Amino acid sequence: MTHLHQYVPSLTFEERKTISTGEMTVKEKAILHSVLFGGDQLTVARGRGARKGKVNSQSDTKKLSGLIPVIEDWHAKANFLSVSGNFFRFVFINLSEWC
Repeated sequence: MTHLHQYVPSLTFEERKTISTGEMTVKEKAILHSVLFGGDQLTVARGRGARKGKVNSQSDTKKLSGLIPVIEDWHAKANFLSVSGNFFRFVFINLSEWC
């Protein structure tokens, strides 16, 4: 997921603060946009595990907070459409025999 996170759009800027001793500190901050990271249930579980493993990181970029794991179970959708298509085909064939 670290490799995929480089494609998350972000805006980086430097935040400068002056400490009481006169020294200036510079922190680099990033504003991340959220990108959906889709896959089957195993891929999403691994993505969530990767995010949990980096929860104590310093920056949002290292925490992988720009990627949101989402289940895209298109196999189940395809199976549903296949079964429903076969069902309706069977019903229409039997109805045509009755008419």
